[in-house]
Amino acid sequence: MAVISQNISDAYAIYNGDCMEVMRSIPDACIHLSVYSPPFGGLYHYSSSERDLSNCDSYEHFFEHYTFVVRELARITMPGRISCVHCMDFPKSNRGTDA
Repeated sequence: MAVISQNISDAYAIYNGDCMEVMRSIPDACIHLSVYSPPFGGLYHYSSSERDLSNCDSYEHFFEHYTFVVRELARITMPGRISCVHCMDFPKSNRGTDA
C-alpha cells in the first residue's frame, strides 16, 4: 500500500495516501463507510504527478480518470453501505465579492 499515514483501531481504519494504490490492496466488499474529497476537477493542484487527478486538463479528462476511483469504491464497499463525498460550489469569480 502507498500509505503516507494511517490510524487503525478495532472500530475504524483511516488511510492517507494515493487512493488508487490504497484501494487496490483492500479486499472486496469490506468497507462500511468511506469519506473522501475529490480534487474538484483541477481547481487545486496537489502534486506534479501525471497520476494525480488534480492535474487533469479538462473536466472530461478528470471524469475519465475519476471513473476508476468510483469503480474501486464500488468494489470495496459492502452492499447497502455508504460513501460520503465532500463537494463544494465552484466560485463564479475570484474577485473577493459575493456578486
